[in-house]
Amino acid sequence: MISPSLMSAKMVGDWIDLSTPGTVTIRTGKVELGQGVLTALVQIASETLALPAERIEIVSGITGATPNEGYTAGSLSIPHAGTAIEAACGTCISVMRDRVAASMGASPGDVTLSDGAFHCDGEQTDHTLWSLAEDIGLDFEVAEPAQPHRANRQPASLPRIDLARKLRGGGMIQDIRTPDMLHARVLRPPHLGARLMTDALSEDDRASLVIEGSFVAVVDDDPLRLTRRAQRMIPRLKWTGGTELTSGILRPDALAVLPGETIEIGEAAESSPDTGTVTARYERPYLMHGSIGCVTALAHWSEDGHLTVTSQSQGPYQLRDAIAVMMDLGLERVEVRHAAGAGCYGHNGADDVAADAALIARHFPGRTIRVMWTRAEEFAHAPLSTAGEVEISAGLNEAGRPDWMTLQIASGTHARRPGTAPSGTLLAELLRDEIETLSPPIELPEMHGLGGLRNAISPYGIPNQAAALKLVDQPGLRTSAMRGLGTHLNVFAIESFIDELARRANEDPLDYRLSLLEGEERASAVLRRVAERSGWADRPEGGDGTGWGIAYSRYKNRAAYVAMVAKISIDHDVRIEKLWCCADAGRVVNMDGVRNQIEGGIVQSMSWALYEEVGLTADETLPQSWEDYPILRFTNLPEIELEVVASPDPVPLGAGEVAVGPATAAIANAVADALGGPVRSLPLSREKVISALLET
Repeated sequence: MISPSLMSAKMVGDWIDLSTPGTVTIRTGKVELGQGVLTALVQIASETLALPAERIEIVSGITGATPNEGYTAGSLSIPHAGTAIEAACGTCISVMRDRVAASMGASPGDVTLSDGAFHCDGEQTDHTLWSLAEDIGLDFEVAEPAQPHRANRQPASLPRIDLARKLRGGGMIQDIRTPDMLHARVLRPPHLGARLMTDALSEDDRASLVIEGSFVAVVDDDPLRLTRRAQRMIPRLKWTGGTELTSGILRPDALAVLPGETIEIGEAAESSPDTGTVTARYERPYLMHGSIGCVTALAHWSEDGHLTVTSQSQGPYQLRDAIAVMMDLGLERVEVRHAAGAGCYGHNGADDVAADAALIARHFPGRTIRVMWTRAEEFAHAPLSTAGEVEISAGLNEAGRPDWMTLQIASGTHARRPGTAPSGTLLAELLRDEIETLSPPIELPEMHGLGGLRNAISPYGIPNQAAALKLVDQPGLRTSAMRGLGTHLNVFAIESFIDELARRANEDPLDYRLSLLEGEERASAVLRRVAERSGWADRPEGGDGTGWGIAYSRYKNRAAYVAMVAKISIDHDVRIEKLWCCADAGRVVNMDGVRNQIEGGIVQSMSWALYEEVGLTADETLPQSWEDYPILRFTNLPEIELEVVASPDPVPLGAGEVAVGPATAAIANAVADALGGPVRSLPLSREKVISALLET
């Protein structure tokens, strides 16, 4: 199948630049978030063009200069951008090979490419990639390859192209400075939807601030003086309205009582000969992104009215479009350029801080505006990942297997990024236009892998599966995308439920799963392999403070196959002793990159499973610092043993988000094994474990 990335960039010249002799420049709309995607894309081009990677440069995430490939999200960078670049390079070679063959009176099969030069019958010709590009151009359409063109298949992974710069202290977006720079800080209301009482400000205060509606900013050429001025001004601002948060609003079970739209997928059983219906309810809290570096952006409004924004956004084109709407500008007057920042999977404050800088920049033509959020600002105002509650029901037959299964999910939206609504997705726009309500919550369509319903249909051979999502709008909270979207909660719930059914049938959880995966060879293979590597068959019986858990998932039910085993111990708190993982990610371009992605997903999932939960502080505010929002620390990091199995599949399945569901599920099942009963509420904190023990 042709890559979706080619729909908006059909020509070879959209992807490849051969204007510099000896160098190939690859263009991509995907951006580097620390996941190593640009290294993998360079490796694909190197293999396809039979050219050393040192001679390939890559340009990414610049509106108007690189293809519009949407967001760098959904574990789709290699499946989309990688296959597009491979097809573009392959088409380039094919067209040029035909041209060389015609000029030499030879067959295209007699023409080969090596180190940028074409050979005919083993003899080097005068034709190179660069001479032919100058002669015939690259203005021809990318063709779908009959087979991959990777002539220089490398047995080892290409080393990270960004690592040396980072290890040597090369700057990130937070480190960019320009001679004309001004620093700015937005002074925000205490609650979402609150309005500024401008009458309470003195004329001197108004003159010293940038004010548009309820958007208020302080600007200074000295960052330390800026901080002092902001601190003095904050108590002088008066606000009215908005939604005050309470601890009750943050409870996952509060979602079920809120009004919302119901969206259904699957086919529910009309009737069933089951011998009994089993029901269980699972929940997880709101989560924060918690990136190690605070979001930052720069904006420059030129004297002729052109806006240039430097941002760490995952969607430069979508951010450009949203800023253009917010500022009533034509798209040709806005350019967004990506710059590397702290890693993030999903919608954090990167788009918001860029909009802050853009709005302020128009007040200072010819100057570069730098806005960097504080940690407290990031925790209090960046979008959250929604809490959720899942009720699973299944009808069991005489063999203890489900004849039907349904999920009833209550959740906020996972999709409020720029581009998901015509307007109102940027915090600066909400403040400036004094918009009290957010854009309506939406569920992503199936073609994008769904949102709250992602992985709500289990991968098992259970007939008559259905899921219904009650999509609610939480007052006072802004939720959006985070790694895996609804996968994390749904896989945790389904895999915990499958373990409970196995315990009810008095069967080994592995054997029970395999019995539901008959005919699914790749799924069964990763389960058997992770069981073999972990010594599952010889594990001790659970209890006495130790436990083992197993889990399986296929991301989006069409991407990578992942199986995990977790070994835990419980003293005062849950401690993960070791985690084993086996994954089938289809065609692997860069093994080191795939391993890093899966291991990184496991680590983040561990933190979600054991520690992370958004609650209110003693001052009835969202967390303001790391003391208010604990995460996994290096001292609690266990050994992770990962095997990425060889796969005959020529299609890359992605790896960035595939591990978050099964990792948490395996840990939860291990805790249940240790306790002798299920734990159905995340995180698996001391309080939740005690509560589960009392229920058991």
